[in-house]
Amino acid sequence: MASSKSRQSVAVLMSTFNGEKYLLDQIVSIKNQLTEHDHLIIRDDGSTDNTTSILRAINDSNIEVIFGDNLGFAKSFLWLIYYVGTNYDIYMLSDQDDIWMNHKISRARERLKQTPHPHLYCSRLQLVSQDLKPLGLSPKINRAPSFENAVCENIVTGCTIALNKSAVALIREISINDLFQEKIAYHDWWIYLNLSKFGSVEWDETPTIFYRQHQNNVIGMGSGLSRYLIILKFVLRNSWIEIMTTQLQAFLKLRENKLSPAEKQWLESISAPTRGNMFLNILKDNKLKRQSKLGLSLFKILVAFEYARKMFTSNQK
Repeated sequence: MASSKSRQSVAVLMSTFNGEKYLLDQIVSIKNQLTEHDHLIIRDDGSTDNTTSILRAINDSNIEVIFGDNLGFAKSFLWLIYYVGTNYDIYMLSDQDDIWMNHKISRARERLKQTPHPHLYCSRLQLVSQDLKPLGLSPKINRAPSFENAVCENIVTGCTIALNKSAVALIREISINDLFQEKIAYHDWWIYLNLSKFGSVEWDETPTIFYRQHQNNVIGMGSGLSRYLIILKFVLRNSWIEIMTTQLQAFLKLRENKLSPAEKQWLESISAPTRGNMFLNILKDNKLKRQSKLGLSLFKILVAFEYARKMFTSNQK
């Protein structure tokens, strides 16, 4: 591990799972940017393909490999944040199947070097096909990052996250045992929620990563209208509102001592089914901030759809 005397040392945290096809290309794109004080720390989340063989063949002083049981990608990344400690200056998260642009680490260093308070830096994405042909850019944000936005929308893509030491310490204020008792579906959304409330968040319009789109993406991200089609397909398979409200319930429970009575009352009204009609409370709420009017309208439609689905399911029993 890096010593406390290292200047702007970087820990890159990667979680892998059945990523044999693109893994080596990603590792090379990261390795080429590491200095002698930096480390790439890889945790394999129980792969069953050739990923483990690829990782076991690595012999590099800058790379540490850990083999673990399958936790799911969110818990695997959070485990890494707790494992790595707080001896580095910058902590960056990496997926297994992208390519880092050659300025990604240096740009994170520049943006984080003068922010002693908890700070999250993230960036836009250059979307590419599985053979790296350009597909367009991820959407620009229209509103500055905020807690009111983080409550109902995630604008922070995990593989672009860079955290300073104070931000990692903030995340680690909650014990890993307590955190793992909760249902946190997305590590990046959880990090955004915490940093938007108790630190600061910076979104960079300049892309820093070639974000590979392929059939094994957990969600994926199209450009233009195709983005909404991808989201719609996901929503039809999963309850997005349940994911959001479950995370807010965890946030309320684990951060209760850092929230004001008014903040707790607001979050309870839009996340706790026992606090009146949660769905109607969300629909009427004027504090929630989405990135666009269209996004807010689609969000409200989704809430209404989820409410109707819940009522239909209840009547069928």
